[in-house]
Amino acid sequence: MSKKTLKITVKSGNEYVLQVKGNQPRLLKAIKQTIANNIAVDGYIKTEKNRGRIENREVYVYSNLDNPIYRTWRGIKKVIHVVSKGKRSGTEYEKNHYYITNKETNKASIYGKGIRWHWFIENRLHWVKDVTLNEDNSKVKDLNRSENLSVIRNIVLNLYHIQGYRSIKYAIERHANRLDECINLIYNNFT
Repeated sequence: MSKKTLKITVKSGNEYVLQVKGNQPRLLKAIKQTIANNIAVDGYIKTEKNRGRIENREVYVYSNLDNPIYRTWRGIKKVIHVVSKGKRSGTEYEKNHYYITNKETNKASIYGKGIRWHWFIENRLHWVKDVTLNEDNSKVKDLNRSENLSVIRNIVLNLYHIQGYRSIKYAIERHANRLDECINLIYNNFT
């Protein structure tokens, strides 16, 4: 996330909840200080069982934004801290995620559900594109070609989902080097 992206979002009148990572070190440091020095205005805890593991997510909202760094980022009204805890493959883990928002609400449950939905999309689409379709390792550097290939990948994913494939990896393996099946897949979805 860049200040330019935030400026466009704010100027357009949209609400935002944006994750802050290490690429914004001063903002991230300010957020961690806010969390350490203030009491959350609201909290929300959700426990889910997914894929054989139990995960706890704690969501906390902070509105005391007195650090001067916040004034350099237009529109920030709240800081959100999400703590994910659980056990994966017998190993316990804890991850912290930090967000900023221009929304007025203090309700941690609203942020928690929205962020979880975003993670679902990230895991369902972007992870598949990155890992299964190897998008991150593309050697294409031209922006137009890169965007066109991304559109084609999205079409392929949607075709497989429409056909009821739950595993994109399986669908790709099933159709690899079978041009007649690929043509039928496309033809059956567009006629």
